[in-house]
Amino acid sequence: MQFAKHLRQIGDEFRHQYLDSDDQKDKTSMLDDWRKVQTKHGQAVGGPYVAVHLRRQDFLYGHKVDVPSLNRTAEQIQPILDKYKVKKLFVATDAPVEGFFRNRI
Repeated sequence: MQFAKHLRQIGDEFRHQYLDSDDQKDKTSMLDDWRKVQTKHGQAVGGPYVAVHLRRQDFLYGHKVDVPSLNRTAEQIQPILDKYKVKKLFVATDAPVEGFFRNRI
């Protein structure tokens, strides 16, 4: 399944502008009809960044024991950035901006 074409274009522009990433370099090109795509596991190389989906808000209430603090999360992310020698980090989160940026990596 794929997102609508106009949403993919917005994402492509963002990746190009901020993450130095595009489908050709990352080997993530797709056909318009996703049902016709024949990819092999490990074919995509990905972009020069690490992406993190950092859930807080409602997820935190239902899984408080399983969700690390923002400081602990930063401690977990830093070694991954170091391991892959990556400087760019994309974070998708519902955390309050002021709380998140206080804990910059």
